[in-house]
Amino acid sequence: MPYCPKCQFEYLPEVQRCPDCGAALVSALPPQVRPDTRGIEDVLLCTVGGEMEAAVLRGRLKDEGIPSRAQLSDVTPLIGVPVMSLPAQEVKVFVKRRDLARARMVCDAAARGDLRDPGQNLDSS
Repeated sequence: MPYCPKCQFEYLPEVQRCPDCGAALVSALPPQVRPDTRGIEDVLLCTVGGEMEAAVLRGRLKDEGIPSRAQLSDVTPLIGVPVMSLPAQEVKVFVKRRDLARARMVCDAAARGDLRDPGQNLDSS
């Protein structure tokens, strides 16, 4: 699996460039690039209803300086079923453990349709 040498996320084999920072992916991270992984391992933030919803959420996370990655849920192909009749494929969105609390605030705000900065005090205008 390819990795981003800057963000240190793992991607699917067909991905050539990091969608977050644009860096060319490498086949493996050199040992000296691998940081202490306590608190920065990937954790599941949420599962959304499709790629578009994942892209919107990942955009909000990126705007807040929170790196993320998306992974399509496993789907077993159904032979003879027209593609248009299949439901949208769920997408899992992952963030680093250290960013999980802030990412949940972003995710909750996005789910409410709140376009304000998630860290903004709602009482101050």
